[in-house]
This record gives sequence, C-alpha cells and structure tokens, in this order.
Amino acid sequence: MQNKLTPICAKVIDQSSTGLIITDVDRVVVFVNPAVTKITGYEAEEMLGRAPGNLLQGSLSDADTVAFMHEKLNKQEKFSAEILNYHKLGHPYWVQLDISPLYDEAGNFFGFMAFQMDITARKQAELALARQSKLLRTVIDEMTDVLVLKDANGKFLLGNKAVASFYNTTPDDMVGKDDGDFGVPEHLNDFFRQNVLAIMAKGETEIVYENSRDAVSGEERHFKSTKKPLKDEHGNHQILVIAHDMTPEVEAQKKVAESELRLRYVLEATQEGVWDWDVRTGKVEHNSHWYRMLGYDENEIESNIESFSQLVYESDRAGVFAAITHHLENKTERYYSEHRMRCKDGRLVWVQDRGRVVECDEQGVPARMVGSFVNIHERKEAEADLVRAKQEAEAANRAKSEFLANMSHEIRTPMNGVIGMTSLLLTTELAEEQRDYLETIRSSGEALLTVINDILDFSKAESGQMQLEALTFNVRDVAQSTIDMLSLQAEQKNLALILDIDRVVPNLLIGDPGRWRQVLTNLLGNAIKFTRQGSVTLRISTEPSATSNVQLRCDVIDTGIGIPLNKREKLFLPFSQVDASTTRNFGGTGLGLSISRHLAHLMGGHVGVESTEGQGSCFWFTVSMPEAKAQRESDQQDEVVSAPSARHLRVLLVEDNIVNQKVASAMLRKLGHHIDAVGNGEEAVNQLSLLDYDVVLMDCQMPVMDGFASAKMIRSGGGGVRNANIPIIALTANVMQEDKDACYASGMNAFLAKPIQINALTTMLADYAS
Repeated sequence: MQNKLTPICAKVIDQSSTGLIITDVDRVVVFVNPAVTKITGYEAEEMLGRAPGNLLQGSLSDADTVAFMHEKLNKQEKFSAEILNYHKLGHPYWVQLDISPLYDEAGNFFGFMAFQMDITARKQAELALARQSKLLRTVIDEMTDVLVLKDANGKFLLGNKAVASFYNTTPDDMVGKDDGDFGVPEHLNDFFRQNVLAIMAKGETEIVYENSRDAVSGEERHFKSTKKPLKDEHGNHQILVIAHDMTPEVEAQKKVAESELRLRYVLEATQEGVWDWDVRTGKVEHNSHWYRMLGYDENEIESNIESFSQLVYESDRAGVFAAITHHLENKTERYYSEHRMRCKDGRLVWVQDRGRVVECDEQGVPARMVGSFVNIHERKEAEADLVRAKQEAEAANRAKSEFLANMSHEIRTPMNGVIGMTSLLLTTELAEEQRDYLETIRSSGEALLTVINDILDFSKAESGQMQLEALTFNVRDVAQSTIDMLSLQAEQKNLALILDIDRVVPNLLIGDPGRWRQVLTNLLGNAIKFTRQGSVTLRISTEPSATSNVQLRCDVIDTGIGIPLNKREKLFLPFSQVDASTTRNFGGTGLGLSISRHLAHLMGGHVGVESTEGQGSCFWFTVSMPEAKAQRESDQQDEVVSAPSARHLRVLLVEDNIVNQKVASAMLRKLGHHIDAVGNGEEAVNQLSLLDYDVVLMDCQMPVMDGFASAKMIRSGGGGVRNANIPIIALTANVMQEDKDACYASGMNAFLAKPIQINALTTMLADYAS
C-alpha cells in the first residue's frame, strides 16, 4: 500500500497531526501514520494485521455508537462518529472518526480509510461546562429568593423553584408564559409588563417594590425586586429579576403600626400615668392615673424622688437609678426601665417607665425630665409562662429520650436471646436446610433490630447525634444478603426481585455497611409493598466523583402504583404519606424515607425519586465512600470466628436477665473461656473480692446495684476487690451516645451492644487473651 503513495503524499501523511488508519476489506489494519501511534500509544507494527475496534474499544465505549459504526461499515458507507477508546497504557480518550470506503480505478472496493482526531480536551471541557451548568442550576433553584429571566413581552425564559412553588407549577412549565397565566390579575400583569419595558428602555438596574398573588392560597405577597436589563447573544432585550419576599417584614410593620395605634387608643382610654421631675429640687409631679395604678390617693404619697425610690422593689432599685443616671449623663437617648413597683396593698406589679430630659440649665446640666408609666404586669407574666413552657418542653424532650432509651433496652433484651441463640446454633452440626432456615432467622432478627433502631435513629437525627462507623465491607455481599432477606416478601406477591451490580463497582469499600443496608432495606421494602405485579430491581453503579472516593449510586426500580408529581415533596418528610388512602391500604408511618434521606446526606450523598403514576417509581440515593485495599474475602464475612484465643480467660459475667446470662455463657464457653455468673453489681464486687478474674462482662441496668455503680466501686478498690484495674466490658441494650459516655465515665474499658454478636465478642476478648 505504501508503495502506491507518492513521496509528497507520504510526507504529508507522516507529518499530519491527524491519525490515518487504512484497513483492507476484512477491516484489518494495513497502514497507520505516526499520528495514530501518538494518539493510541500503539506502534505501527502492533496495529498491523489487527482490527482497530477490537484493539482500541473497551468497557466504557458506547455500545450504540459501536453498533452504528458496524452498520455503516457493513453498508460500506461514509460516516463520522465520536467514540471513547482506550490508550495502550489503559487510560480512556475520545476521538473524532471520519471513515470512508476506498475504491480503485475500476471502482472496486478494497478497504476503508479512517481519519481520527483526539478530542479528549474538548470532551473534558464539555463535561466541565455541564457540571458548571448543573451547579448554576442548583444554586438558582435552591435560592430562597425568586429569580426569573423574562423577554421584552414579559414572558418567562427562566424561573427557579421558589417562583415555581409560588405559582404552584414547575420551572420548565413556566417557560413561554407570563404571570397572568398563573392567576395574577390582569392589572398586575400589565404593570409587570409595562415596568419591564420601561426598565429596558432606560437600560439601568432598578429596585422596584411590587405585589403579586400566590397561586395556591390567593394571598397577596409583597416583593422587593431588583431588575437588571440584559441583551442575549442576538441583541434581544431581556430582564433579570431577583425578588425578595418581604411579606413577613411588611406584615410585621403593619402589626407594629396596628399595635402602636391600639396603644394610643389604650392610652387615651386609660389615661396613662405621667410624671414630671424637677431634677434640681427632686420634686416629682404625677397625674392621677399614676397614683391609681399603684392603688394610692394623690395625697397619700409625697411628690418627690425619695418617695418614688421607696416604691421601687428593692431588688430592682439599683438598676432603675443606673438607667436614670446614664440618661442624665447623656449616655442614652432616653431613659427606659422595666421594673417592679410595690402597690398600696403590698402587691408587686411590673411597669414600663420611660422618659427623657426636656430642659437643661445654662451649663447644659439636665434640669427637668418628663415621662410615662405603664402597667406591663400581664406581659411579664406571659413571658414567664413562655419560660415555663420552654422548660416543660425541654423536660418533655428529656422524658422522650429516656423513654426511647428504656424502650431500646426492653426490646433489645429478648432480641439478644433470639439472635444470640441463633448464632450459637449456627456453630453446631446442621443440615443444609436447617442452616438456611437459621440464617433466615438471624437475618430477619437483625432486620427487625434495624427497624427498632429507626425510632432511635429519628431521635438521633433530630438532635444531630447520629454517627457513622468506618468499616471495610463487601458491597456485593451486603447487597445480596439484603435481597435474600426480602426475597420471601417478594415471592409472596409473585414479584421478581432482581439484583443488578455494574461490574465496575469495587468489591470492597470503607463505610458504614449497616447504615447503607438500612437505606437499601427501606427502599426495597417500600418498593415491594407498593408493587402488585411485575418486578423490583436493585441496580448498583458508580458515578463520576470530584474526590478520590467512590460515588456509589443505588437505584430501586419498581413497576408499582407510582407517585403523583404534586405529592412527591411529602415523601421525605417525617411521619408523612402521599395521602390517607396510602396509609389505609399499605400501612407505615412515613418515617423510613426521612431517616434514609438523613443517612444518605451523612454518607456524603443525596436521595431522590422519579415516578410515573400507575407505571412505577425509581427511588435512588448516592453515597461517597473510599475504596478499601484488597483483602481476603473471609475477612469481610460476618461469620463466627473459629480460631482459638491465645489463652482461655476466666470471665466474670454480671447479668440479671436469665436468658441473657444463658446466651452470653454459651458463647463464652463456645470460645473456650471459663465463666462465673452473678446477678447484680453487689454480687460482682463480692465475687471480685474472693477470686481473681481476667475480665468482667458487666450489664448496666440491674437491681440492687447497677453496672455503673459497681464499676465505680471496683475502680476505687471498694469492697475489698483484689484487682481494681481489671478490664470491664459493658454489655448493654442502651446504644445512645450518652449511654456509651456513661459507661466510660464510670470506669469501664469497652462497650458491646446487645444483641451480642459472637464475632464481636471474640474480637473484644482476643485483646485480653493475647
């Protein structure tokens, strides 16, 4: 082939920055120029005799584009395409391909000629632009202020979620319409249109105060709008409007004005108390109402500052005269004080006392002050009521937390027996069918425990106390076990339950597998519940990440009842359902999705939904987690550790619940340790005064003496304990952070939550047995 090229053509081809590949009729490379090597990394000798597609295309190459190219090649037609190829070193890159069939002088087809140009930089720029556009759209949509872009006719070119919500529509639906299409009265719509034209004509940014009407409530809203005239790339006039909803401020001002008006009426009706003080002589004149508010006749009190001082409540007197002195020294614009006064009958009433200097002598020294006097006792009592209500609310919140902690303890205690005994049975000789049943019991028990934890999780989310673990886990194992756990529910409804994991998803990640499983379980459980026929699919893939972490995306796709567009905003609110009929037909509190959203955010991701009513829904969430280094698969499985400890321990088990005693003792004996069990903290102290032990497993809530008091006594050396530094491991069904803190504060060394997992117990004791 090269012999057919003239020297000039050969030189041009060799020096061209555009890659040239020529293939024969079988699409096998017969010629490449140096630019191809520069683009692909393959030398000419490595490409000759090979099919370019097989060599250069890979897992990320678009299948539709590949199919299109094959179709054109089969038809021997000229075409252009953009495709992702792979460099010899393994990294992907983008090329622009222009492929033409080749014919000889006789018109016989003898191969293809492909020009390729590296367009990776352009593609990366396009991706960056797309990300920036998405970010800008997000910023615009998340603004609390209204943002719109209009043309010269007042038609919307762009709107954010704030204005769309105001008009009870979507940003996309607003484009091409004006305010009048969303219920704004014609006179207001005309005002908006004329105002736009006037600002465009001036060409200057203006701030306009205007009103509009809420499309849902019909309520008139007040806006402070900044309007900036613009021109698009074609020179067409546009205007950008950023409007701040001032309705709360306007309403507040109205209320203030109304309050002042009412106060004036009250003053006129009640004859507010007035005083006039001659600062030089100390004489004070009061009007009759001043006396009546305190229950005195006018001649019962001497009219001087000393008499006023005696009527001020002793505890408030210093503050009152400090405020007066500050004003007399010109440190304040006026005198103002709220304090208590003693009435004739001995009662204390709160008053608002205010005044100012109205005369000074020739040297500028204050000579006269006048002021007014108002009874504010009811307001002060209301404020005290608010303080009491706040204290009662805080007490109620503490009571709720205590209830949740107690509920957690009471439920986890029997769960400890169920899960613990199941785990022990799994270590015995079992038939395959028996093992499968027991695995199902254990998985279901752990799932039930997760559901129980939802209530605690919601409490933690409310208080900002939810925390995540950082463990290495196998993505596929956790996903598969979640599917297995829910498969029975799907089978009972004749639904196909499908797991689809993209092969590029890493096996091992570092994160909180329990919380990740919790979100999966919630979304899959909801999908099964709301799907009558068809399938539920869990699809796990990755998304581009701006960090070194893996951005994992999980889509739960069903063929269920779907969700109306105007109901979706309620989905992720706590205790919310789409409507009352959903609650009746399907049950549920609406708490799970709220927790799932909080967990997704904690794990660096987001949650969302796409749905078509009557056809199905896709709930998705993303999480950001680092990839773990490869390790033996067995290290990731939640199985019983069968390797013996370095030595057998002598363990003192302190547990009042007989079932829990039985479970923990069986586990410890299974691991080869020697056990003595007692029923409360007092017995534990006595036992430790008699015998030496290697470690204490201490329940926290027990009769006679609880675990906290017992741990403190042991650490202090009380009761004659032989070893005040013996390791103490807390065993408790209370798993709130404050519970853990209390364990450590009492002197305990470590913390194991019930239900006890035998592998966690083994790992914990291994440190003391080595």
